[in-house]
Amino acid sequence: MQTKMQSKKTYIIDIVIVLIVTGLTIFYLAHNGIFNDISSLKEISWYGLITLIAITAACILLRSVVFYTSFKNTDSGLGYGSAICAYMFGTLGSGVTPFKIGHFPFMFYYYGKRKVPFEKSLGIICMNQIIYSLTTIFTYLLVMVVCLAKKTTIVVQETTIHIWIFALIGFLFNLGTLILVLLMTYIKKFHSAVVKCLSFFLFKFKKISSREEYESEHTIKMQIYKEQINFVLKHLHKFILTFLSFFVYIILYYTLPYIIYLFMTKATFSLSDLVFFFALSQAMTYITNVIPVPGGTGVAEFSFLVIFGLVFAENMVGAAMIVWRVSTFYIPILISFIIFIATMIKYKKKADIANIKTENSEHDVSLK
Repeated sequence: MQTKMQSKKTYIIDIVIVLIVTGLTIFYLAHNGIFNDISSLKEISWYGLITLIAITAACILLRSVVFYTSFKNTDSGLGYGSAICAYMFGTLGSGVTPFKIGHFPFMFYYYGKRKVPFEKSLGIICMNQIIYSLTTIFTYLLVMVVCLAKKTTIVVQETTIHIWIFALIGFLFNLGTLILVLLMTYIKKFHSAVVKCLSFFLFKFKKISSREEYESEHTIKMQIYKEQINFVLKHLHKFILTFLSFFVYIILYYTLPYIIYLFMTKATFSLSDLVFFFALSQAMTYITNVIPVPGGTGVAEFSFLVIFGLVFAENMVGAAMIVWRVSTFYIPILISFIIFIATMIKYKKKADIANIKTENSEHDVSLK
């Protein structure tokens, strides 16, 4: 029942797409003069550069806290170092596949290498998703309330747009998703109807080989999800640090454009501006996530230029986009790729040693 990764050929094709689209994006932007003036990069001091690197590292470490908490509460026997590796595997999977569909398979692959049983692996991922959903819903609600209170707006082609709408979209989407999962988890008839409908279409389009097997596996998954929800709700006090860590991660990740803006313009920090940039980052994410390009390559760059071109000076937005994209995508992908290769080499060596020992044992037995 272990979740399987796609074929190596598929991932290689996805990586090639990322490289090609990245190259075409750079060429197009350069051809249109976006990079003609990147002197504003000089405005970022060494202190600012170190701060940006620290924020990138903090995002990885804070997100890994959620995995570590899941490890402890599912008794997987894995430590914080493994939590970082699991998160980076998921990051790599998300970055090289359309719609981030490789996120969970890559993590399951890592847990499989660590000999974590599938039920515990699924429990870890379910607990992660519960923490993600609850924290995200709270964060979006908080941003929406602040935007409403501040009456924050932005003018696009003489049209005034209320920023709280961006937060509302994220809030409703995540709340709706959570409600759907809860209905499927606690109402058996609803779950059965949805799964049968899904299995029918997936089987019809040859995405699964057996409807019965799919429905059985999905039932087991939802049972594990139910157990994790009950555990989290019953022991909320154990997850305070985890919720806080993920909350800080979300704030840092979505307000990184604002931090870049502060370093480039030397502007004074403002809570209203922080929330404003957070909401704009949300809007940019919506655009990036709905277009099936691995890693959002090309789409993310153009979305940043369009949305943040409204607040950055024309001679700064190109440089700001470079810093943002390198910090949020290329550095994490590079780190995750290095961890992935190192992990593969490590376990290949272990497998080779185990095979040698087995061969030696069989050889000794034959001599006797």
